[in-house]
Amino acid sequence: MCGGEQHRERVSPVCNDMTGLCPLYVSVSEHEVCLDENNELVEKAKKAEVEVTLDLVPHMPHAFQWCSAFLPESRESDDRIIGWMREKLQHKCM
Repeated sequence: MCGGEQHRERVSPVCNDMTGLCPLYVSVSEHEVCLDENNELVEKAKKAEVEVTLDLVPHMPHAFQWCSAFLPESRESDDRIIGWMREKLQHKCM
């Protein structure tokens, strides 16, 4: 796991201070094997006053967003992610 637990702790946002991070968009399946870790990340970000958007999608596998070539749910998720990014970038560029 990332070269061992000590290395994981150095690189994981869950194990480090999140104060001052840019806004986060977390897209995850409600049936994801790592759902608990994603929820932990979201809660820690909120406690650090990081703006965070959680997009829960039912009945999808881990990393389903990579399957946009053949899963409509993935394309829909991609569209939401892109819309969120456009909104954030538009506010920064004005």
